[in-house]
Amino acid sequence: MKLTQIKSIKTNSEDLNTGGFFLLLSVVVILSFTVFLWRADHFSQKRIDNGKVQETVGDRIQALGRFDQERQTRLQQQWDNTVRQFTVFTNSREGRLQEILGQSIVGMTQTILMEQNRLRGAVVRAQKDLRLFNEGRDARWQEKLCGAVMKAYRRAPEGGVAFQLTFERETIRLGKLEARTTRNLQSTLGALMAQEARFHMAIPGMYRDAIESAQRSAQLLEASYMASTGRILDGLKTDLSWQRRPEDYTRLIGVVQEVLRNHRGAGGFVEYGWPALTGLLVAMVWMGLTIPKGPSADVDAAKEEMAIDLSMPKAA
Repeated sequence: MKLTQIKSIKTNSEDLNTGGFFLLLSVVVILSFTVFLWRADHFSQKRIDNGKVQETVGDRIQALGRFDQERQTRLQQQWDNTVRQFTVFTNSREGRLQEILGQSIVGMTQTILMEQNRLRGAVVRAQKDLRLFNEGRDARWQEKLCGAVMKAYRRAPEGGVAFQLTFERETIRLGKLEARTTRNLQSTLGALMAQEARFHMAIPGMYRDAIESAQRSAQLLEASYMASTGRILDGLKTDLSWQRRPEDYTRLIGVVQEVLRNHRGAGGFVEYGWPALTGLLVAMVWMGLTIPKGPSADVDAAKEEMAIDLSMPKAA
């Protein structure tokens, strides 16, 4: 009894899946061909009206003419503006050069004044240090002599020849130190005064270098502007010389004719319907082969139940 029931469930499941698949496929095919026949008047290409073609081509040519005219006007305006700016730049060459020279000279003058003030301040400070050092020489020497006496006394408190020798050596050392300090201050002052004199002598050369640098800058600016303006004018000249060729109008006529023929093949069924229908059929077949059967769980349960029944001992 159990084996017969399992076989019946499996057969009904397979019949149900196969029948549902073919039924759905039949419905899709019938609907597709119904729509195809309903729109069959579009399957063949329409006859093109020459008057309509000529009218459409005329409108397109007029639109292209207006576009070309506006483009020509815009390019001509760019040409005029570029030439006007170039003329203004060329006419203002002398004034621009004078302006650049003036800015360079003013900048160099400020640099020179700052350096002169720095050198003059350093010279004044060096002179002040030397003057103060010379003015305080006597008082400073007396103080150093007192220090030498104290040092000699600490080394030879008994006095005598030892005290005298120590005192003389200390005064000689202090005298050398005083002379070396004086030479250093004088050397510093002399170096600063020589640097100030050399700077005064170099001022004309600094102005000359500033003028040459300004002239080079003006030349580089002019060359750069000339090159960029030349590239712009060459591009505008090429654009202004461009014209439509007869091949463009021939291609336009072909496009108009293609548009007036409308959609080919049953309102687009040939282009879009057949690929869509094929994809749908493939998807249906794939789903039918991959989706597990619904009643398989019942069959497995029935098998398990049958195995249980066969394994159970018969009642006495």
